[in-house]
Amino acid sequence: MAEDQQLKGFNHGYLLRQHAPEIYHSLIRADGLKSEYMKAMIDGGEQYQYEVDQKESKDSPEPSKEIDIDDLIPERTRSEDKSKGLEK
Repeated sequence: MAEDQQLKGFNHGYLLRQHAPEIYHSLIRADGLKSEYMKAMIDGGEQYQYEVDQKESKDSPEPSKEIDIDDLIPERTRSEDKSKGLEK
C-alpha cells in the first residue's frame, strides 16, 4: 500500500509541476515533508524539472567559439601591413 501512495505522489508531483507549478509549490510549502506521499510528490516535481532542464540544454545553441582577430583579416592584408611597418 505504501508503494502505491508513493507512486501516486510521484505522478501527482510530476503532473502538478508540469501543468500547475503554482499549486505544486504551494502544496510543498504547506505540507513540507510530513508524509511519504509528499516526499514522493516532491521527487516527481523534481524529476519533471530535471527533464525540462535537460531538454533546454540540448536545445540551446553551442557556446560561441572565441574568435581570433587574425582569422578575420585576409592573409594578403596582414602581409601588406607588415611591409608598411604596421606590425602588431
